[in-house]
Amino acid sequence: MPLYENIPIMPKISITRPDGVTIEAELSFDEFKEVAGINGHKTASPNLSAPAARRGRPPAAEKLADIAGFITSLNDRAKKFISVLKHNPKGIEARPLAQELGFAGPSQLGGLTGPLSRVASRHGINVRALYKSVLMTPNNDKKRMFYPGKLTLELRMEE
Repeated sequence: MPLYENIPIMPKISITRPDGVTIEAELSFDEFKEVAGINGHKTASPNLSAPAARRGRPPAAEKLADIAGFITSLNDRAKKFISVLKHNPKGIEARPLAQELGFAGPSQLGGLTGPLSRVASRHGINVRALYKSVLMTPNNDKKRMFYPGKLTLELRMEE
């Protein structure tokens, strides 16, 4: 088994609007395949649950979400990340989010979001239900925004 098998592949997609605003979003490999309209086969439709089934685990769609277990397995900073997103339903820019979490800069957010997505996956939760990250470049000024997912808005956590 290769070491890189469990590393999530998150391709980026860029969309440039006619007004010059570019939006970049990170997608899971399956979401990317759906957007791009590719499946690796010429005639057959993709069997997206096959890789998970071959590893002896149920596909994520069939696995019941363990929300209580997910919340108890989070560290304090991850809980605060979810809480900050919950209190910013229209989104929050990476720099103020990083400051609120006690990071030196927004580049450190990846050290939180990567493990958070793995913990979510272990508990049957799609990371898109927790948050969405979008890189926008209005006037060539990069700006990463974080938006709460539906589950984040519904979660009740001790703060």
